[in-house]
Amino acid sequence: MRLNAFLARAGVASRRRADDLIRAGRVRVNGHVGELSTVVGSRDVVEVDGRRVERQPLAYVLLHKPPGVVTTAFDPHGRPTVVGLVDHATRVVPVGRLDADTTGALLLTLAGQVPPVAVYAATGLVGVGYAGAQVFPMAMLPDTAAVDAARSGSNRAGVFTGVWTAGETLGLALGPGIFGLVLAAGGYVSSRATTATQPDSAVTAIVLGFSALPAALALASLWWLSRYSLTPAQVADAMATSARLDADPTEEPA
Repeated sequence: MRLNAFLARAGVASRRRADDLIRAGRVRVNGHVGELSTVVGSRDVVEVDGRRVERQPLAYVLLHKPPGVVTTAFDPHGRPTVVGLVDHATRVVPVGRLDADTTGALLLTLAGQVPPVAVYAATGLVGVGYAGAQVFPMAMLPDTAAVDAARSGSNRAGVFTGVWTAGETLGLALGPGIFGLVLAAGGYVSSRATTATQPDSAVTAIVLGFSALPAALALASLWWLSRYSLTPAQVADAMATSARLDADPTEEPA
């Protein structure tokens, strides 16, 4: 862990302020003056102004920010801060920013970065969910085609596959279109060669577009999936009928 990250984890100061302390020679590691490139291990002794400091346990605080409070740890104008509202033994700092007059949920934490295991777990969870969203409907397709063939006596698997492909293509186009409407409603400012300053409403639209919107669309799709009414017995009967028709083409479907 870099020395400035260690000091931030110890609750001494932010990483930027920790860099100033290191440059001033106020930080020692194992008795030697620390540098910006110093890496701290679990057995190293770190001191600031002669006082030993240690890493604090990670803490996460979800705060409903009231109006009139600034999202910072210290305000030179003396206004109340979100850090001042949190009565926590561990020093926490806000993640993200809300305007002084804006209310809403705000996360405060001591963690300078997300642990790798959490990233892998989240990626795995999303991957399993995506795989399920793809495999579950696709598993219905051959069963539906088989039952239809047993009932009608005609193999229309190509028709079902075409309808599936068309619906999938429509969904791939519908999602970005709705996301674009959400960004437009939030006042998103597009740019090419220059950097654009986004209003808070655009930032909110981006967050919703990557969280609430996909969740809403996924929940809406459950209504369509719930209308799937074929049972394992019906599919088994259809498979048996198809096998008989293949063996005796003169037999009429039931």
